[in-house]
Parts: sequence; C-alpha cells; structure tokens
Amino acid sequence: MVLPCSGDLDSGLTIDYGDEGFVEHLQFKNQGDDSVVILTDASGFDWEYTKADVAEAEAVLASVG
Repeated sequence: MVLPCSGDLDSGLTIDYGDEGFVEHLQFKNQGDDSVVILTDASGFDWEYTKADVAEAEAVLASVG
C-alpha cells in the first residue's frame, strides 16, 4: 500500500509506503532530463536507473536467460 506521493521528479518525489516509516525518494539525476533517475531507498542507498529502449532491454534479458 502506498500513501499519496508528494513532489515531482525535478525537485524530488517522496513515496511513502506508510509501513513503519518506509519512505523512498525519486528524482531526475539532472533536472529536466528524464534519461536517468536516482532512487534513494529507506536505508539511504542510492539506485541509479537509466532510460532504455524496450527492444534493447528485451535483447539484454534474452541474452542472459
């Protein structure tokens, strides 16, 4: 269950799962550029996600599995 999110991806989006203070933060790496987002999890670790073409992502998955 997710409580309402607040903010935006330019300044930072707070995602509150409402479960014992489990909150994540999602934000564009560079304001206005949607090619990379950074997710900071509830433990304070940063995860970087890069936008990818669907066909390229499927090809990577097919080559691994």
